[in-house]
Amino acid sequence: MLGRIVLAEAALETIPRELWSHPSIYRYSRKRGKPPYRLLLDAAQHHQAMRRLPGREYRGRPDIVHATLLALLESPLCTKGGCEAVVATVGGHVIRVRPGTRLPRNYLRFTGLMEQLLSEGRVPPGPGEPLLWLEQGGLREVLQRYRPLALLPGAERAAGLEEVVEADTILVPATPRSEPTPRLLAALEEAGLEAFRLRGLEGAEPWVIVSRLLCAAEQAAGLL
Repeated sequence: MLGRIVLAEAALETIPRELWSHPSIYRYSRKRGKPPYRLLLDAAQHHQAMRRLPGREYRGRPDIVHATLLALLESPLCTKGGCEAVVATVGGHVIRVRPGTRLPRNYLRFTGLMEQLLSEGRVPPGPGEPLLWLEQGGLREVLQRYRPLALLPGAERAAGLEEVVEADTILVPATPRSEPTPRLLAALEEAGLEAFRLRGLEGAEPWVIVSRLLCAAEQAAGLL
């Protein structure tokens, strides 16, 4: 039964070095009162600077991570400790979330929290048990450790919600329309992991897929 959701290739990263000298980044940095390496890359704010950034179609979308994590963490299954979230980012970080954690619903507060996490390695910083923290490793380590069932819109094999929620760990690309990046496809092939397209939800946004998965798992567990 579903116990973990991996959000893969999440577009959550600080502004990369090659963009620091761009005028729009300089202005944004001054406005926020932080150096660029402590600010999240956001396509809504930095689209001009990102025009020549490799893989820009998969980057600078912390809003996707925000919406998907809210759908996951506020679900009955997750609040009762039945499902955990693991986030593997495009920047090579792995984010773990303590069960019961509630993220800010306000997007600006969320970005500030993620900036603190990527800078300090944990939230809150200092002693005590963190609510969010960075874990060693990256996407390949996550795949090897959890061996997830991957849901990809272009996969040859189709499956229904009631079938896939029998898996312990499910991977959903945290990208626009849940499209897998070339790196994710290569990593899944290297790990020899199965991929399915979710019948009736091909091309849906990741927060929609996660919501439907959780609802199906909650019904199977008798929570609804």
